[in-house]
Amino acid sequence: MAFFEDTDILETPFDIFMFDSNIDSVTYRAHWHNYVEFLYIYEGHITVECDNVPYSLNPGDSLVIMPRVIHSFYSKFTGHIRYGVIKFNHTKVKFSTKAATLIHALFSRAIPMDSLPIYLSASDINQLFMKNTIDNIISEAKKKNIFYFDFINSQIATLLVTILRFWEEKDINLNTIIKQSNNCSEIFKVLEYISNHSCESIAIPSLAKQCNMSYSTFSRLFKQQTGRSCKEYIEYMRISKAQDLVLFTSKSLNCIACETGFSDCSHFIKTYKKLFGITPNQQRKSLPSDIMSSADIKT
Repeated sequence: MAFFEDTDILETPFDIFMFDSNIDSVTYRAHWHNYVEFLYIYEGHITVECDNVPYSLNPGDSLVIMPRVIHSFYSKFTGHIRYGVIKFNHTKVKFSTKAATLIHALFSRAIPMDSLPIYLSASDINQLFMKNTIDNIISEAKKKNIFYFDFINSQIATLLVTILRFWEEKDINLNTIIKQSNNCSEIFKVLEYISNHSCESIAIPSLAKQCNMSYSTFSRLFKQQTGRSCKEYIEYMRISKAQDLVLFTSKSLNCIACETGFSDCSHFIKTYKKLFGITPNQQRKSLPSDIMSSADIKT
């Protein structure tokens, strides 16, 4: 089951395009990746779920999807939807040494979702004078004028610095957030392993051994990186994949429970209701009619 989307799929350090609902389906199944994704809504309304937190985006709104955050897209809006997508590898954007140190550290760590305001309203965008930068990036990616690569790099750098300033204006101490989340590449490897093997039985002591850490050290660093214990994260990954099957397939709940690593259907339903507030069947019944019947759901 596809879930992890590797940075290597980016043919360049940037992947920039305009989404148009007249061409593609709005629904995008849950996935995560190691790069930053920035959205700007031009027309219509969409909902983006990031780590099960829904963000309703209207014209002029933006969203910063951080690396390694599980996210999906959907919309009940029946009119025309257009939004700009700016995907980029933050390690490939050129900055001064001081700025690069902060940005690379901030976007290379598993920052708890509630630490940073990733939603920017139309009012925020106007106050920050960001729309011109966003328009320039999307237009340049389409036209590919002379030295467009360098121009886009400079504009993405401007976009990122503006976002950091926006966060600081919200009285967020970025250096404090970074210090609270120790950089541990071994933990990131474990996150990918869990994503790929969540349907199997996973022994947490064996994960600690993979990182050459004691159980207590591994547990402490894992909680710092993800905001969840390892047991909670494994369960969260399983239920996220299960929700994907609930929303986008007609498979039975017994089959879904088995495929996603739950001990039995009862445990699956109980966990699902605990996290989402409704049962899997209740969520299926609440879906827009076009989602289950859509033959163009992206994976």
